[in-house]
Amino acid sequence: MSLNKEANKLYKEEKYAEAYDILIEEIKAKQEFNIYAYSSYGRICRKLNKQKEFLQVIKPLLLSEEMVDFTVEFFADNIGWCLYDLYIPKYDENCDYDIIEKSQFILKHCKQKELNEYKYNPLIFTVFKIVKVLKDRSSVNYKKIIELLELLDPLKLPLDNVQTIKGPNDREMELASSREVYYQDLTKAYEKTRQFEKAYTLCDKALNENSKWHYRNDLWIKARKYYCLCLANVDFDINIEEYKKIVEEKKFWFMYHNLGNLMIAHSQIDEGFYYLCLALEISQDPENKYGVMMDIANILLNVYKKENGAKKFYQAALYFKKLNGWTIGNSLDFRQKQFNLSDTVKPNLFELKKLTLEYAVNIKSFNVGIIKKIDINKGFGFIKLLDGTRDIYFKIKNIKNKKNYLDINTFVTFEVQQYNNKKEAIKIEKV
Repeated sequence: MSLNKEANKLYKEEKYAEAYDILIEEIKAKQEFNIYAYSSYGRICRKLNKQKEFLQVIKPLLLSEEMVDFTVEFFADNIGWCLYDLYIPKYDENCDYDIIEKSQFILKHCKQKELNEYKYNPLIFTVFKIVKVLKDRSSVNYKKIIELLELLDPLKLPLDNVQTIKGPNDREMELASSREVYYQDLTKAYEKTRQFEKAYTLCDKALNENSKWHYRNDLWIKARKYYCLCLANVDFDINIEEYKKIVEEKKFWFMYHNLGNLMIAHSQIDEGFYYLCLALEISQDPENKYGVMMDIANILLNVYKKENGAKKFYQAALYFKKLNGWTIGNSLDFRQKQFNLSDTVKPNLFELKKLTLEYAVNIKSFNVGIIKKIDINKGFGFIKLLDGTRDIYFKIKNIKNKKNYLDINTFVTFEVQQYNNKKEAIKIEKV
């Protein structure tokens, strides 16, 4: 029996140290490259946490790739796994090396395996790790994300490799499958790089293939499909209605923002502006909505000729950009000088919210007001109409989806019904 075969026998018996002693002796004695011996050496080094030693020994091969055929998959994978172990899983932005640079061998020489061999594949785990790192950066390199994910075949990614973790209150939560993550990340990257046809085509593929979704990923995929169809001007009137249905059902501010801009781009100014106003939910993360503030200000100034209102929204956008340390673009810089705006003046968020709702009410007639009084024990309260003309009575049981309690000064929409010759607010919902 050759020393290599003897080492492999010991490896299968999990006698890794003995296997290592035999094999390193053969490698040193022969002083020539044997792909099978070196491959066994790499596998044994992984078991003994000697990956650095293995990579150091084969370093001349990596520096002069013509010395060996790296298309031999089992050998390329052994090198790839050792590189992966050392540089990929524990990488964060505090590391003193570049994860993409350390991954070059894996990305170039390791191949994606068939679906049933998913977990034996250093390429897949490396790609997903790098993509996660890129997504977490303040400035996301979507072109690189596309380059990485396009190395993979989604049909060779599992639909059911979900992991269960402990979430808040020790509740068990399932993580999304690899194929689900692939579709979510790649369709978003296509959208962000304005490759709309690729985006909506892949969205369709994803929706037709996946049998189980997590974290509303099917909703994001479906919304992205219609959004990109609209951006590509494919049957706009049909697809904008489909997108609008999702937006009005889910009420996510960024979707309202997208919807508003789509409609404005197609000369539906009033309705588009209405959705921009709804996007500005001041109660949630106003510092992230400077883009909405800029769009509202631009319409107020350039279309509706309301300079005073526009200045308030430019001021708010300037303040939050400065607060976050983000670069002020040329457009906002121009408005700062034009209107002599200060980046240290904190905007009155309540006033901005009231203004946007007033604009929205002028475009589409609906009831909106502010919670003036609420008595949780007696089960009733009063809403002050937005124009301040009068108050309207409501029963707490008629508040929708907010656990029957809203703070004073919360903006709400509602319907009105007659009850015992008096008007009463029903279907009350936080704006």
